[in-house]
Amino acid sequence: HMVNNEHQGKLFIGGLSWDTTEHDLGAYFETFGKLYDVVVMRDRATGKGKGFGFVRFHDPKVAEQVSAIRHDIRGRLLDAKLAIPRVGPACEDGEMIAKKRVQHPLVPSDIRVHKVFVGGLAPTVKDFEFREYFSRFGNIKEAQVCTDQHTRRSRGFGFITFEKWETVEELISQQQDGRPHVVEGKEVEIKKAFPRQGETSRPAPGSEWGPRGPPRRSLGAF
Repeated sequence: HMVNNEHQGKLFIGGLSWDTTEHDLGAYFETFGKLYDVVVMRDRATGKGKGFGFVRFHDPKVAEQVSAIRHDIRGRLLDAKLAIPRVGPACEDGEMIAKKRVQHPLVPSDIRVHKVFVGGLAPTVKDFEFREYFSRFGNIKEAQVCTDQHTRRSRGFGFITFEKWETVEELISQQQDGRPHVVEGKEVEIKKAFPRQGETSRPAPGSEWGPRGPPRRSLGAF
């Protein structure tokens, strides 16, 4: 479906430090292409940044390319995505999981996956807060809160893909041990999700470990 002109070339930028200015954002993103507009969202009372903003490129194709790359400003990893994300197949699967409260499709517990379904999200949780909470457990490839296509409101669930399957195992075992995950004040439910085509499920021996055997376990937050 066509995106209206106001949103063409527009990117949501999350994960900004509170003191990032329009100048910082513009100076960084104009290296990719000509910008129409740069906005950093601020708290009206304090004037501090809310941690996200928007940039709009003249050329929508540039915006698409920029959304596919990792970015960091002042050492912070940013979440850059098209301002009107199309609802992907993962979100449609999520609707099934959320309604039935079952794993769909069912993922046997011994299958190693990189991706999890997260249900029970507070309606106010944005992508960058979602990513921020789970990034303490391991490196994230992709994090998405699923939103309604028309109202843009959160549907109360999302998906996260981690770089390592071990991170998923740690998250699930922590939940099973009675240590729930609480995102923005609300307890959430984590389930393994089957990857889409093209993503790996069970890593082949040696593919991630290299010649020296298994990676050392880094305990991180555990």
